[in-house]
Amino acid sequence: MNVTSYERNFTCIVAADSNNGTGYQGSLPWPRLPADMAFFKQTTVGESPNRNAVVMGRKTWDSIPVKFRPLPERINIVLSSTMTVGGENYSTNLYVCRNGIDDAISLAEDLCVNELFVIGGGDVYAQAIKDPRCTRILLTRISPAFKADVFFPEFQKDFTCVDVSPYREHKEISFTFEEWKGL
Repeated sequence: MNVTSYERNFTCIVAADSNNGTGYQGSLPWPRLPADMAFFKQTTVGESPNRNAVVMGRKTWDSIPVKFRPLPERINIVLSSTMTVGGENYSTNLYVCRNGIDDAISLAEDLCVNELFVIGGGDVYAQAIKDPRCTRILLTRISPAFKADVFFPEFQKDFTCVDVSPYREHKEISFTFEEWKGL
């Protein structure tokens, strides 16, 4: 993917249960799934550490344990009108954008990012999937349904599933990795 393609393309990467639940009270609704965490890291870091970027809202940023912030080997872009970076001891891999997805894409272009991934939360996902530059969704589909207060928006009318992995299981939780492409 070349840098100029950012005018059009980015990927949403999300784990959601069968009701599209993605979060509950500031964390994941299900127990930690090591295979999903590994998939997320491998995909978002890619083959060029520190050249891909993840875009998230402030609540998603806050849900990441402090010892893991910013997410290593990726440029972290937080969409927030209130968050500031000054005074915190974070690496140069953390940026704050005040005006949504367009600002994040512009920043990614300025930083010569290879791939851009939107990683949540609910409001950021809702904004992202309505954007024609969102051409792919990487979805970890988790079963059973869990109690959730944050949801991934409905997307099936604008995307088609092009790949589904075999079912996996971890501690009585089943999941698949799905790839959806924009129509």
